[in-house]
Formats: sequence, structure tokens, C-alpha cells
Amino acid sequence: MAQQACLANFKVNQLNTNDFQLIPSTQKPQGVFDLVLIKIPKVQALLEAQLIDLRSHIHAETQIISAIMVKYLTKSTLSLLTRILGKTTTSLAKKKARLIFTQYNTFNIALKSPYPKCYFESSINLTLCNHANVFSKNKMDIGSRFLVSQFKQLPKKQKIVDLGCGNGILGLLAQQQQARATLYFMDESYMAIASARKNYQAIFSHQNGHFIVSNCLEKLVDSVDLILCNPPFHQQHSMGDTIAWQMFQQSQQKLNLKGELWIVGNRHLNYHLKLKKLFGNSQLMASNAQFVVLRSIKNNV
Repeated sequence: MAQQACLANFKVNQLNTNDFQLIPSTQKPQGVFDLVLIKIPKVQALLEAQLIDLRSHIHAETQIISAIMVKYLTKSTLSLLTRILGKTTTSLAKKKARLIFTQYNTFNIALKSPYPKCYFESSINLTLCNHANVFSKNKMDIGSRFLVSQFKQLPKKQKIVDLGCGNGILGLLAQQQQARATLYFMDESYMAIASARKNYQAIFSHQNGHFIVSNCLEKLVDSVDLILCNPPFHQQHSMGDTIAWQMFQQSQQKLNLKGELWIVGNRHLNYHLKLKKLFGNSQLMASNAQFVVLRSIKNNV
């Protein structure tokens, strides 16, 4: 999505899109740079991975300038910049933001990125690996855990999507349960798709998995029979249901007749109202104090 925003802003400002290069977050840049500009990400693990990768592409005279809102600036962020790159100072605040200036110390010890990180999830007897910017890096998140607990109720389907897949946990377990199904793992994050692919290939020898970087379901060509989704309600530091609403709308469009959407969400988000509006139905499959699992069926073309 960040890449799409860059392209859109270049075009609206009538700038030549051939003058810059966009690369996936899983790919290292080429060459050595004299100036590096960083918008500090929300996820500190991502910043750590970015800075470690950056070390081999800068020199002692490289200008490194970062930007962050004051309310999000922490001592740990400054410590990370200092530890990995070198001496770090900040500007005075202006309009609730600060610049951070870092001088690269070429004598810093060599560092190796700790990502992807892997952990063993005993509840499902699987080892899962996550790249730096993937949600819930050290254990299965409680929303997915609750949805997975209801998988015994899943219908048998031929084409299944893990939408907003993250490390692919929903799709992996669906594939284990339905060996002949074709699985589509979809996420807007290159790191999420790389994590899902790594986890899938570690478990399955067959080629029933497809891995697609996409804004929700925009790049899904096929119509499908089942969509599994733990929709996000955080986008960087903002909260809302915009992404979930887009996921639900596109799911209704991409499902075959009698196809099903299964989601998990916090109770207070009232997703059942949105699903009823789109599908004309929403069935409560399970609930606890925090989450609900909902199913909607496409009953019309």
C-alpha cells in the first residue's frame, strides 16, 4: 500500500515515475547511498531489520535523517539507532514532530538480522516463522487462536483464501484439514507473504498454495468457495474498520454462489451488522468474552 501511495503521489504531482525505484520490503537495495531519509515505523522490529540491512549501503559521511511524531518517540527507538548505526541526536520539536540525526559509526560491530524469527506453537504442533513486520511474532494471536478453535465446523471447499494472511496460520491449518483444497494466501505486506510461503513450504510438499501480494482481494483472479479472515482494525497508529469493510465487500464479490466468509473480530466492533448489510445474513458460530466468530453465505449472484 505504501508503494501504491508513492506512485499515486508522483502522478498527482506530475513527476516522472521513472525517476525512482520501488522495491519490496523483503529485498535489499543496491549500491551505497549518501543520504538516507527514514519515517520511523510503528513496529520497532521492522526498524531494527531496516537499520541492520542499511549498514552495508552507507558510509561514514552518509546523512541519515529520521522523522517521527513526538508522542511516538521513545528511548528505545533512539537506543536502537545508536546501537546499530551510531551517535544519534534530535532536533527541537516543530508541529509535534522531531527530526533524528544519526552519524554512522563504521567501527560498530557487525550485526546479523534476527529475522525471520521462529517459535513453536504447541497448541497446533507447528513451528511458525515471521519476518520483522508481521503481526504477533512470538506467539499465535488470540483472535486467530479463537477462530482456529472452530475449524472443526468449517465446510469442505475447493478454493480457500486466507485473507490478510500474516504468517499464514489460518490457511496452513485449513490446508491440513482439507488436503485437496487450493489455498490462496493474500496480504498487502511482502513480509507477510514471505512468512506465509516459508511456513507453508516447511509443512507441505505439494503445490496447492498460491501467495499473492495484494490490496485485500484486488489481485485475486479466481472466484473462490471459502474465505478465512482475521481483519485488522489498526493501521499504523490509527484504529478503524475501513480495511475490514473493504475486505467484506470484496469477499462478497469474489465468493462463488453458496461460498462462505468466516471471520473473527472483537465483540464491540459489531461486524455482524456489516455482514448482514452485504450478505443478507450473519451467523454467530462462537463467542467468548472478547471475540466472536461469524459466518456469512453468499446466496445471490
